[in-house]
Amino acid sequence: QPRAILASGPSHISAGHGHLGGGHGYISSGHGNIGLGHGYISGGHGHISGGHGHIGGGHGHAGDIHGGGGYKKY
Repeated sequence: QPRAILASGPSHISAGHGHLGGGHGYISSGHGNIGLGHGYISGGHGHISGGHGHIGGGHGHAGDIHGGGGYKKY
């Protein structure tokens, strides 16, 4: 019965992808700041790094997909 919890796991995977989209959005805004001045370029890169961090979290949720597959075998 505890494996039934895995069924709700895939739902969280969808939410994970949503964060990926948000990450790309920050990268786009970073480029806009680059146009304002070279001094801001340093700050812009900082935001890009943060975006990658969110992408990594998305992959973590992808691991739950394997758990869901195990539930289907059951």
